[in-house]
Formats: sequence, structure tokens, C-alpha cells
Amino acid sequence: MIYRNGRIDIGAWGSEVTLGPDVVAVLQNLVPMVDRGQVSASATYNDTSLWGATLGAQVVVARSGIGVTADGALIYVAGPALTARTLAESLQRAGAVRAMALTSIPSG
Repeated sequence: MIYRNGRIDIGAWGSEVTLGPDVVAVLQNLVPMVDRGQVSASATYNDTSLWGATLGAQVVVARSGIGVTADGALIYVAGPALTARTLAESLQRAGAVRAMALTSIPSG
């Protein structure tokens, strides 16, 4: 969610974030990779259904994600060879309390 005042937030739709008059942009994505500071159980090292199905079932690919810290700072993580789990863990280690995947593209 991007708000009129420039603030950005990430969260589960309907429970952590909702559409309101101050919202100027929304990016809907998969379930959060990190929520309440914890890595999602669905972000695994070998996922081929949630974060890998569109990649020919490859689990280690170029991935990126964005997160927010408890005080609202943005965190961006990207790498050429990440699993869903390693991306989520990297976002968490960088301080994200809520985070989501941005892109997953085949490498090579």
C-alpha cells in the first residue's frame, strides 16, 4: 500500500491493510513471506507450488522482495539465486516485520 503522504505499508489484505481514501496505490501479491517478524511456513527451500510454479518448477532463481521494519523503514532484498525461504530469511534478518515477494524470474 502506498499512502497519499508517501508512507508504504505491507500486510495481509483485510486484516493488516485495507483500502481507504488515503491509499493511492496497491500491489496485490502472494501471502506475506514475513509476518509479525516471523518467516512464513509456506516459504520453503524447495517450494514449487506457491513461489515456483511459474518458473518451470525451479526453486533457486533470481528473486526480490520488499519489507517494512517496525518503525516503517523500507527494506529491499534481491539476488540471482534464492529460494523462497532464503529470500524470506534475508528480509527478516534485515529487520522486516512484514514482507512480500516482488519478482521471481528464471535465471539463464
